[in-house]
Amino acid sequence: MDNQSDPELIKLVSGHVLLGQLEPQELKRVLAFSRTERFPAGQVIFRRGEPGHSMLTVISRRVKFGVSSSEGKEAALAILGRGEVLGEMALIDGKERSADARPWSRARRSRPIAAISSPIWNATRPYA
Repeated sequence: MDNQSDPELIKLVSGHVLLGQLEPQELKRVLAFSRTERFPAGQVIFRRGEPGHSMLTVISRRVKFGVSSSEGKEAALAILGRGEVLGEMALIDGKERSADARPWSRARRSRPIAAISSPIWNATRPYA
């Protein structure tokens, strides 16, 4: 099933403060350009300083959003869960990613997280 016709995904995404402002048909158009991705535990979703070409909505598991010090110590800024969005600030302000994002779990072996990624935001920015 594609993302634009998945009623559970539409309900999940429409609950977000930004995406919930869209009319149902507009949201379906955004989801038509999205894809579902899986990220195994430990895999970096994106790194601080990278350009932001998409935003992601967490549809399963959790994502840790954080920064590392020059000594290699990591500080978690947020743990995001189902229905929460990450990566939107780089699309809004046109700047680089402000932190690292990776799957988070207390378990040593965790299932992959799933997220929908939509590059449509980059294409629709009026100043892009």
